[in-house]
Amino acid sequence: MTIKNDPNSLWGQRLWIDDEEFDLIMDKIRQKIALDVFEDEKGIDIEAILERVYKVIPDYVELDESILGKTIFYHDRIPEIHINRSLSDAAESGVAARHRFRSTLAHECAHIALHRQLNFKDSTTLSLFLEMPAATPVLCRRQSRTTLSHSNQKEWWEYQANRGMASLLLPKELLKEKINNIVSSCEFVTIIDALAACEVEKIIKRVMRIFDVSMPLAMFRLQELGYIPKNAKQQPLFLE
Repeated sequence: MTIKNDPNSLWGQRLWIDDEEFDLIMDKIRQKIALDVFEDEKGIDIEAILERVYKVIPDYVELDESILGKTIFYHDRIPEIHINRSLSDAAESGVAARHRFRSTLAHECAHIALHRQLNFKDSTTLSLFLEMPAATPVLCRRQSRTTLSHSNQKEWWEYQANRGMASLLLPKELLKEKINNIVSSCEFVTIIDALAACEVEKIIKRVMRIFDVSMPLAMFRLQELGYIPKNAKQQPLFLE
């Protein structure tokens, strides 16, 4: 992880993160909590991570329908997370909406985990913040939340938050354990055998249910970690 000057970013700097670092960063965050924050068919408890690690309790507020959530960074106190109230309300009664809500929470959590250091007022960033407003909001719009590709896109912080979100909701080692159990219970040796037998969709749906995530997100993560070939066309991340 490195930080370089970037006059076009929100902070005047850009954070560069290697692909393999996302899992390492998010694993360390979960390890800060003594209690297990995962439960089968409920997935990772992102709200517990936010509260216990960062002392952040999301606020559910009225936002423009194009904005799912936002994280507000301050120089002198903990960040705030605002989630679109319509999204949280819909999550109470719909599976797809709940997946979108959980992904939004994890996305905002990843913003804090990855980008709060750009707001630290220390000897290397003091001059930056002398010219910045008291708070830096990061708005997370629907159109910026539909892909995990193109790391050099203009809003690089959104790409990074999406990658962090994927690692938070589907931890690499835990996913490996669950995949092995699923494949074995389906009487296959590997997930590639299931793919050859046209049964891979059943496995993906099991992953969805265990981790309480959308199919496109489960599909992306399985492709990213090499369980499924990447030659399949990637679907929009939050659509089902």
